[in-house]
Amino acid sequence: MSLAKKLFSQLFSLYLLFLSTSCTGSFENLPKSFLIVAYGDKLAVLDTELLNNDTPSNDRKLFATTNLPATSQSLSYDIVNRRSDRSGLMVLSRNSENKNLSYISFFDISQISTDPNAPTSSLPRSEARSLSYARGEASDSPLQRDYACPSKLQLSKNGRYVVLLHDQSLCTDDDSLFDHIDIIDLNSKTIVYDYTLHLNVGEMSSIYLYQADRAIDEDTLYFIDDVTGTKLFKLPMNTNFTETSILDLEAAMPNINLKDLAPMGTDLITLAQNELNIIQNYHDTPEVGEKLSLSQGLGLIANELSADGNIYLLSETQLIIFFEAKQASNDRRSLSAVGGSLDSSAFIYLLSNSRISRFDSALYNPGNIEIFSYDIFDETGKALSNSHFITWITQLSNE
Repeated sequence: MSLAKKLFSQLFSLYLLFLSTSCTGSFENLPKSFLIVAYGDKLAVLDTELLNNDTPSNDRKLFATTNLPATSQSLSYDIVNRRSDRSGLMVLSRNSENKNLSYISFFDISQISTDPNAPTSSLPRSEARSLSYARGEASDSPLQRDYACPSKLQLSKNGRYVVLLHDQSLCTDDDSLFDHIDIIDLNSKTIVYDYTLHLNVGEMSSIYLYQADRAIDEDTLYFIDDVTGTKLFKLPMNTNFTETSILDLEAAMPNINLKDLAPMGTDLITLAQNELNIIQNYHDTPEVGEKLSLSQGLGLIANELSADGNIYLLSETQLIIFFEAKQASNDRRSLSAVGGSLDSSAFIYLLSNSRISRFDSALYNPGNIEIFSYDIFDETGKALSNSHFITWITQLSNE
């Protein structure tokens, strides 16, 4: 993004903030948002209006707390219609006592009530769109595969298809087994696509499902594999389910050891331990872009909604920003967080074990990462612990 466009984006954001605060001195006219937090074996909701210094800390409590199946721990999640109403949440979790048993749980978050007189007591889980998935055949699970060890989940725009990445290293020490990608049709609760990854021992891939936001588009899965060299593959989410190699990445990524794969506007970012690779215009005419180095990366903060051109990621101890995706302009702020989410108002919410931090990316300037952090408590008043992920929603019912 050019400096002129960046300046315009920042001025426009300031203008919107001025309009929303000029009469009341608050942000009440911005879209009201809520956060979904995964911690321990639970999910719960937080009203973002509680994230201010005027709210007593012990009033920053979660509500609609829900237990995941069989005291399982959440591993990954995705949202129905990410760029619009965000009406459903799909969570992948694994049994705490049996690593060979995983669960896919769908929550209809459009039906949550925030009415203070009758708030929703728990997140509504849809049994019709949820299921268990077992490794091997020693189970009564509807889905059973010898390779089953799901580690990452992606969801089609309408919530019909679930894409799972299976990482064998999380379930076995047997190096002879291959990682897989499969697709589940939730209407029939059957596997409609299964792909075996061609990775060397110790290598790891990742997946990203583009949810179509243009009339000419269709949902498309992207992943990276080693088939006579490192390549980017795409798979349109139609009934054919046929993958195609679309870009040679061998020179940029001779070894595949991905921690994450996530969008930044029209680009796709790959995160390895010590580097980022930018794939430009991945959905139209993909090209190999710049390589950025870093000391350590944990996970990317997906940037589908913003056009600021920045890359946001977390290490174990820092929030890192590559301003306009440039190596020379990377910025860092000490912060220990397990995950982050960027909402439609350009706020980035970051989750640590017991705190939620907020960063306004629209007002960001290099050298000035201003973050506000708040202690968060569960419904009983106990500080959070064992946190897993955070995401945002806006379409909650007030009835």
